[in-house]
Amino acid sequence: MGLFGLLGLGAATSAQASTYNFLNLTANDPGNAAAGEAQLGLEVTDLGGQQVLWRVSNTGTVTSVVEQVFWDLPASLSYELEFGGGGGGAVSFSEDNHPGNLPGGNSIGFETSVSFSADSPAPTKGVGLGEYADFRMTMDGPATYADIIASLATGETRLGLHVISFPNGGSEGFVNAVPVPGSLLLLGSGLVGLLGLRRRPRG
Repeated sequence: MGLFGLLGLGAATSAQASTYNFLNLTANDPGNAAAGEAQLGLEVTDLGGQQVLWRVSNTGTVTSVVEQVFWDLPASLSYELEFGGGGGGAVSFSEDNHPGNLPGGNSIGFETSVSFSADSPAPTKGVGLGEYADFRMTMDGPATYADIIASLATGETRLGLHVISFPNGGSEGFVNAVPVPGSLLLLGSGLVGLLGLRRRPRG
């Protein structure tokens, strides 16, 4: 049985935004791994009308570029996902015809549902320092923003990044960590009644 269901979060039936850090998966270079963990960020925002905005940002001092973004989503979630624009430069992404594999993802059982790659040339079109990329998700059926946030908390939904163009030419894979303390903005009171989404069985 998946972890979706009735989950008590201590408050509330409606949420506005939640912010996440990233954990390194590949450890190809300790300096690059540490830099990515320090400066990569994810903000998930409720746009209303069963729409969710995923913003991937790169804020720091170490040169690097987010080249590919991966989602591991519950099989029962019905959605459309599209690139919604970027900030700080010529950021541009397109959905991959065939979902890619998150570097290091096999070590945590990451199964890509959908992935987007920076348009060519990736070092220019990806998410560089001071830039961000927005991805807009529109959900069908009963799923809500609260379900997405709860599934991120349980690990049933995950987002991964392939980051390239570190100063030494290296690359690393990262996956979202737990929410940054205090970033989950919940309104109202009570428990979030989740809607029975299930992660597909692991083979």
